[in-house]
Amino acid sequence: MEQKAVLDVTKSKIKKVTYYNVCPQCGKATETVVDVPDYAWDFICGGNTGHLCDECHEQKQAEERKKIEELRKHTLIQNSCVPENFWNWDKTKGNATLVKAIYEQKEHHLYICGGYNTCKTRAAACNLLIMAKRGNRCRFIRFSEMAGEYARICKIDSAAAKSYVNDLLRNNILLIDDLGKRRITETAGELLYDIFDRAYAGDCNAKIWVTTNLNL
Repeated sequence: MEQKAVLDVTKSKIKKVTYYNVCPQCGKATETVVDVPDYAWDFICGGNTGHLCDECHEQKQAEERKKIEELRKHTLIQNSCVPENFWNWDKTKGNATLVKAIYEQKEHHLYICGGYNTCKTRAAACNLLIMAKRGNRCRFIRFSEMAGEYARICKIDSAAAKSYVNDLLRNNILLIDDLGKRRITETAGELLYDIFDRAYAGDCNAKIWVTTNLNL
C-alpha cells in the first residue's frame, strides 16, 4: 500500500520572529512579532522590512489616484478640441452672466446667439471644459471646420459621411461654434438638418450647443 507523506504542523516548534520597520518616508518605527514554525525558519528571518507605514502608504495611494484623475481630466479636455487659450480662461473677465446662464441650462440643447464681442464662444467653451472635467465626452468644433470636413468626406464615401455624423453625436455635448459666420451651403445644410433632427428625435444622447450671430 502506497504511503503518503504527512506534515503534522501541531508538532512543529515555534519561534518568535520580530520584523522591524522604519518608514523611509516619515521615519516612523514599528515592530511586528510573528510565530514562525520550524520548517519555515530558513525562509523567514525577521529584520528591517523598510516598507511605508500605513499612513504614508495611504498618502501615496491618494497621490497616485489624484495623478490618475488629473491625467484623465487632461485627456478629456484634449479630446474636447477646445482651443488651449480657453483652458485656463478667467470667466470673470468675460461675460460672467452668460457663463452662469449656460451652466444653469447645461442639460438642454442650447442656441446661444448675440452680437460680436459678447463672449459667446468663451462662455460656451468654459462650460464645455467644466463638463469635460466631470467625465463627460465633449466636442468643440467650428461650423466652418465641420462643414468643410463633411463636404470632403461626402465626395469620397457616403458611408464614411454617416460615420462622421455618428462620431459627432457620440459626445455628451457637441458645441458647434460660429454657425452662419460663413454661407451655409446645401451640403452643410443637410449636415445640420441630420444633426438637429436626430437630436430632436432622441436618436442620440448628445446635447447640441450652438453659438451664432444669427437671430433664431
